Amino acid sequence: MPDSAKNTEPKVDASAPDVKSEAAGNEAAPATTEKAATSAAVNPAGKKLRLGKAVDVYMDKPIKRFKNAYVQCFQAKNLGTGSDLIAVFCDRYLPPRFNKLSHFESIQHPNLVSLVESGVVLSPLDNKEYFVLAYEDNLGAPLVEEDIGCALGIKPEDAYTYILLPIIEVLKDMRNKDLFHGTIRPSNIFRGTTPGLKKIILGDCISVPPGVVQASIFEPIERALAQPTGKGPGVLVDDLYALGVTIAFLLRPKDVLKGLSEKEIIIRKIELGTFSTVLGGANIKGNLVEFLRGVLQDDPKQRWDLDDVTAWIDGQRGNITKQPTKAVKANRPILIDGKKISFPAVLAIEGLEKPNELEALLDNRELGQWIERSIDDKAMQKGIELALKSTKRAVTSKSSMYQSKMVSRLAMVLHPIAPLRYREFAVSPLGAGIALGDAYHGDKDVSVYDEIIRNDEFIFWLTNNEGAAWDTNAMMSVFASCREFVSTTVPGYGLERCLYYLNENIPCLSPILDGYYVRTPEELLIALDKIAAKKNRAYKPFDRHILAFLLVKERNLLENSLIDINSKASWRQVFGILKVFSTIQQLAGMGELPGLANWMLEIMEPIYKRYHNRETRLELKTRLHEKCGGSLEKMFKYIDNNDVVANDSKRFKEALRDYIMLDKERDIYERGLENPGTVGVERGHQAAAVFCVIIAVCLILGFVSVSLGNHQYLGF
Repeated sequence: MPDSAKNTEPKVDASAPDVKSEAAGNEAAPATTEKAATSAAVNPAGKKLRLGKAVDVYMDKPIKRFKNAYVQCFQAKNLGTGSDLIAVFCDRYLPPRFNKLSHFESIQHPNLVSLVESGVVLSPLDNKEYFVLAYEDNLGAPLVEEDIGCALGIKPEDAYTYILLPIIEVLKDMRNKDLFHGTIRPSNIFRGTTPGLKKIILGDCISVPPGVVQASIFEPIERALAQPTGKGPGVLVDDLYALGVTIAFLLRPKDVLKGLSEKEIIIRKIELGTFSTVLGGANIKGNLVEFLRGVLQDDPKQRWDLDDVTAWIDGQRGNITKQPTKAVKANRPILIDGKKISFPAVLAIEGLEKPNELEALLDNRELGQWIERSIDDKAMQKGIELALKSTKRAVTSKSSMYQSKMVSRLAMVLHPIAPLRYREFAVSPLGAGIALGDAYHGDKDVSVYDEIIRNDEFIFWLTNNEGAAWDTNAMMSVFASCREFVSTTVPGYGLERCLYYLNENIPCLSPILDGYYVRTPEELLIALDKIAAKKNRAYKPFDRHILAFLLVKERNLLENSLIDINSKASWRQVFGILKVFSTIQQLAGMGELPGLANWMLEIMEPIYKRYHNRETRLELKTRLHEKCGGSLEKMFKYIDNNDVVANDSKRFKEALRDYIMLDKERDIYERGLENPGTVGVERGHQAAAVFCVIIAVCLILGFVSVSLGNHQYLGF
């Protein structure tokens, strides 16, 4: 979110894009591909900017609605209709759900907040680009300001008529669009503009990744155990669970969870069930009890889905056969750090916090005996044995990773549907990309992600969840690819490649692009074209992030050039990246990019030195500077001329051969000049020898002629 959300005195980044004046009519930040040509013009006072063609955002008027730790909201106005809007500035590292944006925008339901406009704008508060969502502001006040402690004591019939039924209808529309809401809770349900609760409106759900701002009390146990950024995309039964908790909060006359921590509430859910935990014995009259028991099932396979709820609403209770199930409980408890534990899932929670004690239970075989005698779960027994063997096979007991790996795998076996928990890390495999993006923010340690991926922790988790609702085999393939990425250190691979591979919504996080919101290869070139004019820019217009980003977005385009880009030869690096940039410009039909072209010319020296002939170098340099303009395609054609390269190489070889011959002659003459006396004697001997040979030949010929009596042939 804009820095102003955190500091009263916003700092202007000198390296960020220049703020354009609306009066001057300058172009603003590049648009994303989600919406065509969304611009942001800022008024001279710096208090108002334009989103799209008809939305003004007032940067001096922040508002609280939808505001959270990751987004900042401002008042806005729809210039076409005159209606009030809410402009939500989204986070760069935890971006909105771009892959669902068009789906959400297509839903027009009176009980769901309406998205009017979206796109990239240039904030005058910190001079950086942000993606902004503009919603219709007809929400009114929320049901409650704070969800914690919510207990309104609403009549069951009112909760059913004015809350439950409208939201179920919204969820039906969302199901048709393959959408999961993820933020159903009392504080995100608004009263609308009519008195009472006659027209509630369900609030924003796409400005941040699923579950990031949802309190754990509204999440099923398996999602509540994950860190906020690691829950992954949910499903509609998770929305129904959140709706069930919301209805329970609205119905109950008092807060029965007051003073309990998140961990204590989760353990209570495991031991007592969510239904008993959130209601705490409250006497709820009417048929809503049946609905709450159905949607608050803690076993995901038994939890009511939308069809079950619709059948219940229609009065077809006989068709609903799912019955409540309880968590696995041991016949006798096991002690860990003095606490009596009867549930394997609770033991996993406590054991992760006290790894020494859990490892001791394994080493003295008490854990295995407890599972065998008190739980009688053979699959869990085999899982414990596999966890032990696989850990010992991967690392030695003296390794610093041994205990973390062992305890993590034991927890996976004790509570399979819980997220992967490794040290401070708690992430569902489907949420790994979002969590990794957040880890790149600030000075957070990302090495734990490398360790987890490299050591196949996610694959072990998937092995223990083969009966999951989603395709575990496909996810195993994904993390096998990630293992290959982190095992390769060259640019374009590593954790950066995993980041963009696992998180399709995240923009390019390259430090070179600081202040720019880049989501496509085309936007990358536009941003680099602007950055080229800055004095403190990087020497080269690419780094590990940019290469990894392009490998995910345009794999076929970049893979063919990656060998050149990662070569030790400087000319091949420039050749490779220019080939990629020029192809993007050509395929996208982009106009000239003079800034980026000049940037490439500045690093072109290794290309010139590739040629041996000085005239060829000068001619190439002249053509690139005078005839290419902002066309990267033309630049690449000039440096990719095989005939010129072959001719230069041929002429060089010929010149080299002549040089070697002349150099040998020079060497002979130089040796002669060093010893002139010796050279004279040697040459005299050589001349005398030749003269003697000539005389000898003549004498022999004369003797032969006389002997034959045919001396005329001698010419005498």
